[in-house]
Amino acid sequence: MQLSRWSCSFALFCFGLLGPQLFAQATNDRCAASSLQQPGDISLRLYLTNGQTVFREGEIIALMAEYSSTTPKKYFANTRSYDRSGRLEGTEVLCLDPDTSKDPLKDYFGGMMAFMGGGLSSEKELGAEPYVVNLELNEWKSLPPGSYRLRVVSGRITEPGDHEPYLPNLPQVPLRSNEVEFQVVKADPEWQAEQLSAAVRVLDTATATSEETRHATRILRFLGSEESTRELARRYYGSNDQPFGWDLKFGLIGSPYRSIALATMKSALTDPQHPVTQELAQTLALMELASDPEQQLPPYDEKNKDEWVKHRDAHLKAFNRLVD
Repeated sequence: MQLSRWSCSFALFCFGLLGPQLFAQATNDRCAASSLQQPGDISLRLYLTNGQTVFREGEIIALMAEYSSTTPKKYFANTRSYDRSGRLEGTEVLCLDPDTSKDPLKDYFGGMMAFMGGGLSSEKELGAEPYVVNLELNEWKSLPPGSYRLRVVSGRITEPGDHEPYLPNLPQVPLRSNEVEFQVVKADPEWQAEQLSAAVRVLDTATATSEETRHATRILRFLGSEESTRELARRYYGSNDQPFGWDLKFGLIGSPYRSIALATMKSALTDPQHPVTQELAQTLALMELASDPEQQLPPYDEKNKDEWVKHRDAHLKAFNRLVD
């Protein structure tokens, strides 16, 4: 049985300048926990979608997390699948070994545009039939070639007891998945060109479904080639006004070819055929600041809070000046 009541997780609204450091610390703490007192009547199983175990750099690494319980009406899963900040944090923490990855959105969540938001969700009663959550590892981690082990620590499950399951701040049930192993190999230019061509073909097809368009946009976002970066920049004009604009913007911010992204976006500013929005200017300013070593904010230090605030204010002024 699934409850039909809906709840709204309102924004914590902590700016990205500090939020990412707190989330990173919390993630490290949860992954480092050597033992969880996990109940025996609930399980979390992690799978590589379609059993694929070898991926090229920039290829989407699709995952399935399956929740189930042998005790009915005891545990509930929060069904939240998105966050208004653009990325859902903390619901499934992805623990990678070895963690040689980079966060492709570090500059965004450490910049002047980000905030931690919320979204609609419901509470689903767990039973023998698995509740499935689909994930894409690329959303959180950009991986170089290598062999990896991955498990998930969940923050999705509660045990309401005598309380209503949709009440806020119910204690979470500690839950850790099994471990999966996979390999990332270097992507060759021919494969990258094929992926780019297929994605562009879908995006330029008027009859493509919303799901097909979304998948093609995410292929473009994670591909990480020079040409895919140019294509992202040519198509992006604003995530709030543009279908799947979040993926286009995040693909630009996370691209390893930042200079190409900046040059192509600047060309768009003077192209009469390309829409120019305030958000495009903000994204461009954020990426320029993140590329300037002199504009990097030092790590937050509570003991030197006043000095850090001065750096933050100077960073904000520089950001606004660039946007203007």
